[in-house]
This record gives sequence, C-alpha cells and structure tokens, in this order.
Amino acid sequence: MPIIKQPSNDSYSGIPTNNNQSIKKYNLRVNSSNLLSSNRLLPFNVECEKSYQRKSTTQSNQIIEQTNSWLDQTSKQPPVLIVDDNEFNIIVLQYILEQLYLTCDSAISGLVALKKCKERALSQYKLIFLDIEMPEMDGLETAMKLLQFDSSLMIIACTGNRQTQEQLESFKQVGMFGAIEKPVTKANLKELLLNINVQRNEPQFTHYF
Repeated sequence: MPIIKQPSNDSYSGIPTNNNQSIKKYNLRVNSSNLLSSNRLLPFNVECEKSYQRKSTTQSNQIIEQTNSWLDQTSKQPPVLIVDDNEFNIIVLQYILEQLYLTCDSAISGLVALKKCKERALSQYKLIFLDIEMPEMDGLETAMKLLQFDSSLMIIACTGNRQTQEQLESFKQVGMFGAIEKPVTKANLKELLLNINVQRNEPQFTHYF
C-alpha cells in the first residue's frame, strides 16, 4: 500500500498555523486585500472626495465674491472691524479672517469703534465683530450707539460663554445680525460668511456655537 505523505507546514506558504491570533490576522489581511482588489470601496471614496472638493471650492468662491463686493463698496479699505478689549482675541480672530480672504481693522473699546465708524461714514464697515463684555461701554450699549449712527451695520456679538435664549434675544432686539462664541473657529466663521451671502436680502438673527 502506497504511503501517503502528509504535507509539511512549508507547503502552506504564508499561512500561519502556530496560533489562533495569527490566523485571525492572516484572514484579515486576505479579506482586506480581496476587498481592495475588487475596487468595491474605491469608487465610493473617490466620489465622496470629489463631492467634498466641489462643495469646498463653491463655498470659497462665494466668500471671495462677497469679499470683493465689500472691498468695492469700501474703496478697498478693510471691510471688517473687530471690537475687543483683549488684544490677543483680536489677533486670533484677525488671523482666521485673513485665511478667509478678509482684511480687518480693530478697536480696543466701544468708544474707539464708534469713532472709527464715524471716520468711515462714506466707506462704512460691512461687518463688525463686537465683544459683549467690555469696560466703560459694554457690547450692548456699543451696538445700540453704532446702529443709531448707521442702521445698516451688520454686528456679530462675540461672547466668551454660551448664551441663554434670553441673552440671545436681547442681542436680536438691539438689532445685531448674530452671535458667535469665543474662541471663534474657522468653521463657524465660514458658516457665518456663507449665511450672510444667502441672507443678503432677508437677514435673520443666527447664533454660531
């Protein structure tokens, strides 16, 4: 009777047999390799990436278009004013806005902001970021005086804490365009700028937290 030789472990090239953990790892590699080679995942990922890039490009173009329009209306002067008694907050917000193609002026108090707006009466700021908690003249009082001088100003309340519905309502009643929480993020600023473009004719108070 012929002797049937049992295959050695060497004949199972690449297949581990020493323990269950190795076998699981091997099966995972094989399944992953087969899935990738079949291209079952690639079309979905590529299309998602292309869709995201198209959306991002469209949004960037909308912001650039808005910025160029503001620059034309302000005779190429900075269209944004940041009002905050903390210089570090001004620098951080200015840096993020510049990434979104916007140049800025700054004011260290409500009194300085009012003075700057009066000086720019013929080429007025298009957007003002206003800190609510400031000495001498707080954000609400500053906003009221700014809007008395020019009711077309778009003022965004900047707050260090998440505001209650009553506080947000007080910003709205004064005539502010919206509210945003500090530290301000690029994502929130981008959303705000896109909303300004959409709500050009019918502005609605919106908060960004």
